[in-house]
Amino acid sequence: MRGTIAKFLLNRKTTIDDLAYNRDAKEHLRILREKSIDNMLTQCSFQPQVNKNKKYENVEPLYSKEDQIMDNVKLVNKKKEIKYDQQRKYLKGEFFH
Repeated sequence: MRGTIAKFLLNRKTTIDDLAYNRDAKEHLRILREKSIDNMLTQCSFQPQVNKNKKYENVEPLYSKEDQIMDNVKLVNKKKEIKYDQQRKYLKGEFFH
């Protein structure tokens, strides 16, 4: 039996790495997976439709500009800090003094 395997290996010109890792089979499986995913996506009939509410059409996101994101975050945090300080002072009675 061992001699048969050795003859088979010598006649095919394959390396041990080819047999151990079988790169061609892995590549073939990867291609099959990609085709399967593509096939599932083409058969998917779900198409979400978003209805915009007219009530909120004029509302802009707080973080709309990429270059101002950190500035906006800092500004929001500063406003919250000021608001909480005012509430704390009011509750302690320091607001009117």
